[in-house]
Amino acid sequence: MARTPLVTEYPHRSEEELHKLWIEAAFVFDANVLLNVYRYSPSTTEELLDVLASVGDRLWLPHQAAIEYERNRETVVGALRKPFANAKAAIDKIPVGLEEALSKYTDRDRLLESLKVSLSQAKDALEAAVSSFETAVPADSLHESLLALFKGKVGVPFTIQRKLEIYDLGVRRFQYQIPPGYSDVSNKPEPERYGDLLLWFQILDFAQDGNRPIILVTDDRKDDWFAGPRGRRTGPRPELILEMLEVTNRNLYIYEVDNFLKNARAHLRIDISDQAINEARDVGYELNFQAALKSLSDRNVERQPLRGLNAEELLVFVESADKFQIIGPTMGFRDETGSRWRAYEMNMYQGETLVGTALFFGRPGEERVLAEYPADYYRLKHRTFRRLLSESVLRYKSQMGERGLVSGSSA
Repeated sequence: MARTPLVTEYPHRSEEELHKLWIEAAFVFDANVLLNVYRYSPSTTEELLDVLASVGDRLWLPHQAAIEYERNRETVVGALRKPFANAKAAIDKIPVGLEEALSKYTDRDRLLESLKVSLSQAKDALEAAVSSFETAVPADSLHESLLALFKGKVGVPFTIQRKLEIYDLGVRRFQYQIPPGYSDVSNKPEPERYGDLLLWFQILDFAQDGNRPIILVTDDRKDDWFAGPRGRRTGPRPELILEMLEVTNRNLYIYEVDNFLKNARAHLRIDISDQAINEARDVGYELNFQAALKSLSDRNVERQPLRGLNAEELLVFVESADKFQIIGPTMGFRDETGSRWRAYEMNMYQGETLVGTALFFGRPGEERVLAEYPADYYRLKHRTFRRLLSESVLRYKSQMGERGLVSGSSA
């Protein structure tokens, strides 16, 4: 049974209401969902496309999303090809280095021959992976599949005059942090920063012209779309729910791709694997984390020296960086109010055997565990990142020491 909310922008939907929404709603997709189709494994891609096909005539793509998809598609595909080229170049360099390293080894030829066989097998496996990738992407069967799914289901573009009106409106909305789009002010120039706002107004127009509630699917996990902390999202921002009701008298719900798949399995009775749901979640977190790091780099802000966090938790910390007045070399900082916060690792042992690592975060004396990792997982997962973090810590020590802000090793 549904609970009556105190205000309409904080609805409390029962399972029955949510199921009804899924049966009736139009499904609207952001560009990042379509672009991530290229990043998923073939099995996850197939499962997602099956879900899109199952809702058929209820699919819709805003013109702004279509433009961003077409604008970025080749870049995404090119980035996926790059690791293959890098791997091939690395394998090609190995024989030269081996011959030089084994130049004085008495059984050199036999050992080299054995190693070359292994390298040949590695190259064959790489070529097979390249062939599998090239079968799907250059022929662009994925693009053709998406074109077929959204044929006749793409919105019309705004006129230049309408865009200019929305840009002017965006200045005022962003000043008061009215969603969506204000999170892009710090890292996107004019007029690109208004992309999400254009998308939103196109969705409002579509909902006003139709007779269905709206389910928006996006992998843009920033706080100007979703309410609630990351990992415990409670749905769309209440301002978006209210604006949708005021303008169109329609209900709105927003899902990240992994939650969309999870709910499609429940409400549409579609066979979707846990592997697909988990992969969609991981890809979404990683892309948003990389975008946040790029934003910091663009603003000349140091990457934060935290270790042991997963991609979601790192994203939360990185996006908060501009709120901190002091980033300490031992993973401590002060927020705008002057309150001190700390983050540190603690190894966990059974006897003398290292079994894992826990990361703690919070105010001194109130730290809580953010993540726990088995020893092997931690070493493998964060091996490349740890070198970056070590360098960051050294830079912080130097910078903070020069400014006379730290003495000793405590945060």
